[in-house]
Amino acid sequence: MKKLLLILVTCPFLLMAQTKTSTTNGDFYNPLTWDCFCLPASGDNVVINHDLTMNVGIYYTSGKITINPSGSLTDNGTDKDIWVDGSGQFVNHGDISVRYFATSQFTYTENTGNFNGIDSMLTRGVMNNSGSIDVYDFLNDHMSNFANFGSMDIQNNMNNQGNFDNWSTVDIGLDFSNCNTQSLHGEFTNYGTVCISRNFLNCDGDELNGSGHWYIGSLSSNLGLFSGTFTFHTPSGSMTIPGNISSGVTITTGSCALEIAENENALFDLYPNPANQTIHVSEISGEYVITDLKGQTILMGELSQFGIDVSALNSGMYLFQIKNQGVIRFQKH
Repeated sequence: MKKLLLILVTCPFLLMAQTKTSTTNGDFYNPLTWDCFCLPASGDNVVINHDLTMNVGIYYTSGKITINPSGSLTDNGTDKDIWVDGSGQFVNHGDISVRYFATSQFTYTENTGNFNGIDSMLTRGVMNNSGSIDVYDFLNDHMSNFANFGSMDIQNNMNNQGNFDNWSTVDIGLDFSNCNTQSLHGEFTNYGTVCISRNFLNCDGDELNGSGHWYIGSLSSNLGLFSGTFTFHTPSGSMTIPGNISSGVTITTGSCALEIAENENALFDLYPNPANQTIHVSEISGEYVITDLKGQTILMGELSQFGIDVSALNSGMYLFQIKNQGVIRFQKH
């Protein structure tokens, strides 16, 4: 009876989550790195304000890891991984660079910072990105809800099996597939721009929706459904396999590289970029127009030395244009 009572009394203390905050640059698994002179463990609320390295991978099933803008988490070139499982949460406002990054069904992940040089990313649960993601291969699983308001640079292939909503830009270096083999309904809703350097495939039972632009570099096969009012650009202005296409969808030609002007083509400078409250322009006279990536005008007016208030804009990518002086793409945090 005494042993049972001892267990009942001590277990709540063993399971109580702690907040552990970094106090210096160093190893994630070094007690000297943390304000508690202890090690982070699953269930803790971990706050990273410094540059930390990983000599061992991280597996987190509950609690929360937060990387603040002053912090970073890297594998230091040793190919270590992060897996957020169970009810764990992962929020990145800084910089992260690891080999594999994976999340599971009931997790929550948020990125307003930078994922740099990730070899492979697997997402389940809920993930919101308003920062930048640079990854070699990307899989959005069938149990995932992914919202992209920032930029995604996928160097190799992307496969979507769940729900993926894009309001900004996704660049894919090789092939893209929207194919859910589990429940047969992967849905990609695009209000922004998706550029695919090579081949596109939408499988049977899966759907593309939205009002944005798709740019395909080579072959395009639709075995499922195209709905919404988006524009689908192919080299020939037609599809290899058309499938079911709603009347609001437009199939035409066009190049992604021509659609979004690169910054070096502009005859003026724009700063800061990314922006939060106010942007300033090197030119102080003339008319400006800010549009979203769907071509809709968001703001317009006369330039001045006081800058332009963009605090009311939603997070995402925008195009800033001065007549006859080019276009600059900028990001609103």
